[in-house]
Amino acid sequence: MRTICALGTACGSSGINIIRISGDDALSVLKGVFSPLEKDGLKPRTMTLGKLLDDSGSVIDKCLAVWFRSPASYTGEDVCELHIHGGAALARLAMRSVMAHGALPAEPGEFTKRAFLNGKLDMAEAESIQQLISAKSESGARAAANALSGAMTAKIRRAQEQLKDVIALLEAGIEYPEEDIEAADDAREPLRAAEISINGLLDGLHLGKLARDGLRIAIAGRPNVGKSSLLNAILGNDRAIVTQIPGTTRDVIEEQYQMEGIPFVFIDTAGIRDTEDAVETIGVERSRRTVDEADMTLFVLDGTVPLTDEERELFETVRKKDHIIILNKCDDPNFRRDNGLTERPFILSAKTGVGVEELLHEILKRALGGDHMREEIFVWTERQADALRRAGRSMTAARTALDEGIDLDCVTIDLMDAYRALGEITGETLTEDIVDRIFSKFCLGK
Repeated sequence: MRTICALGTACGSSGINIIRISGDDALSVLKGVFSPLEKDGLKPRTMTLGKLLDDSGSVIDKCLAVWFRSPASYTGEDVCELHIHGGAALARLAMRSVMAHGALPAEPGEFTKRAFLNGKLDMAEAESIQQLISAKSESGARAAANALSGAMTAKIRRAQEQLKDVIALLEAGIEYPEEDIEAADDAREPLRAAEISINGLLDGLHLGKLARDGLRIAIAGRPNVGKSSLLNAILGNDRAIVTQIPGTTRDVIEEQYQMEGIPFVFIDTAGIRDTEDAVETIGVERSRRTVDEADMTLFVLDGTVPLTDEERELFETVRKKDHIIILNKCDDPNFRRDNGLTERPFILSAKTGVGVEELLHEILKRALGGDHMREEIFVWTERQADALRRAGRSMTAARTALDEGIDLDCVTIDLMDAYRALGEITGETLTEDIVDRIFSKFCLGK
């Protein structure tokens, strides 16, 4: 297999850049660009100080190099690394020299693809690396690390073993028809156990998505109800400008706030009202679009004045999705609890902070859907989640068929479909073109 190379770190000003080389000729390439300063020379799995040479043999850096002999490496091949000083110009010179000595530029994800093909990682572990790199929150990083540790694969394999036990029982009944009733009865308990295993993974899908993506929460309402004040109260600082002038906020303001490691993006929107101001009109349209696209809306009302027709109209849009009605300004002597809407509001004061902490607890509770952020959750790619759902549907179909006394051949087909779907997650049953497509989405140098 061709020897490949890539910059494994972001190209730019930094303390260190790392160049990775993998393939049969990796050590030969390294020896062409690196001259050890230590008399023992290059030893496997040992950092060695030396001089980095350009493609003409001139010294361009003093750096460290290390090599890993196959199969005890990330890719399972001979792997070498150059740890050079940071800087885009030096990185280009070093890469040019490495390629001049026979290494070819790696494709996106090619190092991890080779690790998968050489049995160093299964597909669930391989994809978790990309999830870990792209994680935007602590919970997302921890969930990706759970999969990288092999915990996801262990649960998938357990479910597959349970399915194999059920399939073996049913195939015995198919081979000996006089015992098919007994085989069906014997299969019920292990089938239930397999279904519980898969349902347990399905139940965690929403937590994995929450850990990775978080929630986008729009703060909406008419002008001067306290939307910007609420954003500031949540963040604990004056992020948004607050004045008594209607229409102060003319564009959306996004800020991230983490609870239990989950990223919540709060979006302060322009006050929604009819206006002749061209700039404010654009802001109002963006506000409506933000409400439509948000996962949840905080619909803020001024508790010191009656509900307006515009607010009633906006509420009809808001109520179609997850939302919380907020009756603000409870610190004002003119505050009234009766807001004119049928839903019970959440009462608070964005100005004094009263009720804000309770609001955040309510948002977190709704986000978790009555669940809690467990220690062992996994971030699932869309591909993995689809395969898991298909496995769940096939399991349900198999149990229904068994309960209704349908031919055991049909039950076995459903169980085999479930087994193959789970195999797509670990990579056992993936076709070559799908494998290529998965790794093409990885970053260079990984």
